[in-house]
Amino acid sequence: MTATTSLPDTIAQDTLLTLNVVNPEALVARYNLTATQQTQPFDPDDVVTLSADAVPVLAEAPPEMDAGAHKPVQERLCGDPLL
Repeated sequence: MTATTSLPDTIAQDTLLTLNVVNPEALVARYNLTATQQTQPFDPDDVVTLSADAVPVLAEAPPEMDAGAHKPVQERLCGDPLL
């Protein structure tokens, strides 16, 4: 059996590998935590919808957050059954 891979398959595999390394949801969480503090209020409802890939970024952030944003993020990180 020969291992031949078409160009679209190679591109798809490279894209998945790149997304796995880049971790886009962590980038979104990091952006929301830093850039929005300078330009607009932080929206905790947005970041709590991100996947587990964003958890390490969110776990480092609570000391920097205001009280209103801290609670939903803490509930998300601690596995609140309502979220």
